Amino acid sequence: MADTTFNLNDMVTATANKWQRSDITLVAIRNYGDKNMHVVIQGKPHTDAQMNGVGELIYRVRDNKILSERSPLSEPTYTATVTGILYHLHFGDYGGRPIKVIYFVLGIMGCIVINSGVMIWLVARDKKSIPERKRKFNFWTANIYLATSLSLLPVTGITMISLLFIDKPGQPDIYHWFFYSWLGLSVYFMALRNLDRVNRHSTFLSTVICFALPILDGVVRGNCFWETYKRGAFDILFIDVLFLSLAIISAIILWKIKTKPQMDATASAPKVKAKSKARELATAE
Repeated sequence: MADTTFNLNDMVTATANKWQRSDITLVAIRNYGDKNMHVVIQGKPHTDAQMNGVGELIYRVRDNKILSERSPLSEPTYTATVTGILYHLHFGDYGGRPIKVIYFVLGIMGCIVINSGVMIWLVARDKKSIPERKRKFNFWTANIYLATSLSLLPVTGITMISLLFIDKPGQPDIYHWFFYSWLGLSVYFMALRNLDRVNRHSTFLSTVICFALPILDGVVRGNCFWETYKRGAFDILFIDVLFLSLAIISAIILWKIKTKPQMDATASAPKVKAKSKARELATAE
């Protein structure tokens, strides 16, 4: 058994000091306890210093020798450039919080456009001239898609609320709560077999859950709005304000959905009375 006495924290600190304007992203120990044991440290540059790039340092423990080192600020390879651009475009992390907000709004707009397109597609094919089996297929296609799509927002809120009650949540906990709740809620929406009810139920759940998240965050974790502002925990404050805004928007949409049928009924009432009056006059003549 080889000597395994080394200070990993000192090694990471020294590397971080050497790689200025960069972040350590990975620390791995290869062949632990063996004479060929290595420590691998990887990092990436800050986006304001360099858009793409991957740094890597390979350290051999037995003789305290650095076998290879590549700075994150060195000229990136073609692979690092392509993967870096895709990563930054996907997460919008190259411009800070404003870019994330813009990306989020664009993502919501994209969902609205796609869902509207699915509804237009369904209405255009829901005609008596189309065979019944095809109409059923078209309905279930739209039903499955909208059920899985409209359940995403309440499921995200459910997942984040559940993590508040776990002492040290990890990635498996996120996967467990997100995907199982998504499956359950999607199946429930599909079983409704009514797109109007799916829309109403998802909007109602979004209103309640998105409003409950910042409240529970303050009660369970002590992250009230004013407390997070005092501590300078602006990332937590941003998420709580975001979900409170989503709750308000969902509530307005739900109110609009409920008042629209009443307005339509009120608007159509004079037309019905006018038609009845016309029929009475024609009969009298």
